[in-house]
Amino acid sequence: MKRIVSFLICALLLCTLLPISAMAADEATASSMYLVKCEGTVVVKNASGKTLTFKDNMRLYNNYQITTGRKSYAYINLDNSKAIKLDASSKVTISRNGRKLEILVEKGKLLFDVSKPLKDDETLNIRTSTMITGVRGTIGWIEIAGSTQSQLYLLEGSTLVTSLTSTGDTAQTTLVEAGQVLSSSLSEEDSDVEVTLSTLNEEDTPGFVRVAIAEDPQIQERIEENTELNVSELTRDSEEILKQEEEETEQKSEAIEEELSKVVVETTDPLFEEPSDPEPEPTPPYTPPPTTRTVTFEMNGHGNAIAKQTVEHGSKITRPADPTADGYTFGGWFKDEKFFDEWNFETDTVTADTTIYAKWTVNSYTVNFELYGIGETIDSLTVEHDGKVTKPADPTADGYTFGGWFKDEKFFDEWNFETDTVTADTTIYAKWTVNSYTFNFELYGIGDAIVSLTVEHGSKITKPTDPSADGYSFGGWFKDEKFEKEWNFETDTVTADTTIYAKWTVNSYTVNFELYGIG
Repeated sequence: MKRIVSFLICALLLCTLLPISAMAADEATASSMYLVKCEGTVVVKNASGKTLTFKDNMRLYNNYQITTGRKSYAYINLDNSKAIKLDASSKVTISRNGRKLEILVEKGKLLFDVSKPLKDDETLNIRTSTMITGVRGTIGWIEIAGSTQSQLYLLEGSTLVTSLTSTGDTAQTTLVEAGQVLSSSLSEEDSDVEVTLSTLNEEDTPGFVRVAIAEDPQIQERIEENTELNVSELTRDSEEILKQEEEETEQKSEAIEEELSKVVVETTDPLFEEPSDPEPEPTPPYTPPPTTRTVTFEMNGHGNAIAKQTVEHGSKITRPADPTADGYTFGGWFKDEKFFDEWNFETDTVTADTTIYAKWTVNSYTVNFELYGIGETIDSLTVEHDGKVTKPADPTADGYTFGGWFKDEKFFDEWNFETDTVTADTTIYAKWTVNSYTFNFELYGIGDAIVSLTVEHGSKITKPTDPSADGYSFGGWFKDEKFEKEWNFETDTVTADTTIYAKWTVNSYTVNFELYGIG
């Protein structure tokens, strides 16, 4: 049976948004289908075309039809591991035969998340006017690009896509891998179909998909593992991008509706054309996931652990006191491990179990070398917390001997450049020992000897008592043996082993001869 795609009059149903992966639980049958949540204007019709009143966790049956209005979204659980999200201005028909499921997308976009591989006896096909996508354990979305074109965007796993001619015949089957886009287009002149494969880029991703990814860390992890896409780029400003697209859709909607009204679409495989069974009696409703979410604070190895918070779905997190850690400065809480997107405790809400990450910056410290004005200055170093100091060349200074670097000014604890680390601004101290010299008095064997002195570098000499000797006159102390430069005890200082020289002058006498006037 063929059905002409047309727009339906929509009824307003205001509901709460639910992340797509939150609809996947662990226990149910493949034949269970529920309209879990909706947002905005959504119309549900049964197989007879009767418009139904929406209820939370509404059971869906064979040949039920769902249409979303502008700025409106619907969330379907085909079973507990198959979650579907309809974009605004979309229309689908659900078909079921036992454990074989098919969704006919007649317009708009549809995001699918099959979190677990299907069993051998299960099938899930997503059909458009130009292709059939067999889904077995993947994430991606389908987009109706026009009356003769539809596209598959795959974020995880792989799937086989069968392209269809304008008469509904099979044209070719193509394997699509994660990170690829398949476009299936009908020729305007004949029934031929054109199939192209290209690389999926961040800019290809529509707003309603970005929002679903942003709300679900598990989907983010699966995308990172399976594609080269930048998840931070996909999730950044997702709400703003969605709003912008909604405005653009408002402007294009009338043209799209007119084009789609001309399309004749095969509704299902013959498998699904059997008369529908009478609708069964209502069964117990699908039990939605817990309404509370767990928030974990990842400290990244620093500071004291912060207790997890349990919060209501859609609520805000109570900001904990900023943590502290020796050697590190806390830089805020972030939504991702690469610290691109900071968590805003004033506006951000929790829509899934969430981990937020503490950003730390290792402290840097200044290391100074205290030389006490002796020798040449050594430049200060900047060293990270727990880093080691590169040992500088041993300093030198006239009159001093360098004795090592110490942690204290009393030189009790020497700095070990092999093992000691820096944990704060630090000064290490140069130990200097002033040189001592021997000071000799050279008397040339005349007079009494004068004992040599031990004198520190730069010291002056106390002038000894002038020596005396029979037959000699003392003429002063000199720096050289030629007695050209006299030692000045008031100003001269000792800077090396030193000898000063006594200057002696031999006495001269007059000898008279007394003859007593004779001769």
